[in-house]
Amino acid sequence: MSQTFLSAIGVPLTSVIVRSMGRPELDIALNSIAQQSYPNIEVILVDVVGQNHPPLSEDSARFPLHFFSMDKALGRSEAANLGMSHARGEFLIFLDDDDYFAPHHIAKLIETLMQNPDTHAAYAGVAVVDATGTRVIGTINEPFHRLQLLQKNYIPIHAVLFKRLLIEKGCRFDEQMLVYEDWDFWIQLSMHTQFIHLTTIGAYYRSLATSSGAGAGVNTDEALKAAGGQKILNKWQHVQASLADTIRTLLERGLQLQRNQDAATARHVYEEILSIQPDNVNALNLLGMIAYEDGQYEAARSLIEKAARINDQACGILLNLGLVLQALDRKQEAIECYRRVLVLDANHVQAQKKLLELLHQ
Repeated sequence: MSQTFLSAIGVPLTSVIVRSMGRPELDIALNSIAQQSYPNIEVILVDVVGQNHPPLSEDSARFPLHFFSMDKALGRSEAANLGMSHARGEFLIFLDDDDYFAPHHIAKLIETLMQNPDTHAAYAGVAVVDATGTRVIGTINEPFHRLQLLQKNYIPIHAVLFKRLLIEKGCRFDEQMLVYEDWDFWIQLSMHTQFIHLTTIGAYYRSLATSSGAGAGVNTDEALKAAGGQKILNKWQHVQASLADTIRTLLERGLQLQRNQDAATARHVYEEILSIQPDNVNALNLLGMIAYEDGQYEAARSLIEKAARINDQACGILLNLGLVLQALDRKQEAIECYRRVLVLDANHVQAQKKLLELLHQ
């Protein structure tokens, strides 16, 4: 983040909330905060165990650190809420004591949100590391997808930086959640804002730790995780149903707009569908055909190929892909598309016609 940009935004305070069980990895977590390139941070450290928390290393004292303990063990959500209640920052982010940040994690997320003032949450990719924290064994780096967020947890807690105003809107961790409390919290936030996804790796997650944030062993209790996942699905099923209805309504509107020769507005409608469900094959296919009719053949190919990868049994999508490939003078690939259509439907008249047209050229 440049000094010019920092001067322009006034360097708002960011609160890093650390739920600590006093594990040996805590010093690494705190040091990763101290090494952030962003200059205005406070650390809110919440004692999860409630007694005998180890002393904190002076090496991590670059930023103000505020220690809070209730002198009793806290649940994961309770600890998170306690931390948020004491945070003073305009921006907030969590870090559990067995994980750590890359040096520019906070700076990049803040710059992204400051450049997109209508969006209130952003997240980066997370590298999964072994128990030593030294060997990368995977990544968690999926694009934002509102509908998918209601179906699975794909954003680690320390990936996301969000604005205080979301707390002011009433977002809190559900203290009835024993696991997946962060997933539930992200869903709450998504009711008020889109999330911007940065593909760069901003943080590291230890996959083999026996717990995270609070509660010994909860991340390895498969029965508890299964019950917690079902609880999330049940809690938010009405929202998932509402989004599905919204997509259906938007799709009908887009088709009507196309029938009325208003392709420009239809394009915006299909783009809105994809902002909710990026893998909606109907929106991808129809948006691709609008691009095709505008002579934007490469854009059309990208959209319709994605639709075909998701559903390779849809004759209409395969036919449209053939038309686009033919327009791009990719004759052999177009022939293959038409042949795939005829395998699915031997009597498909348009595919027969286009195939014969190409074979007789």
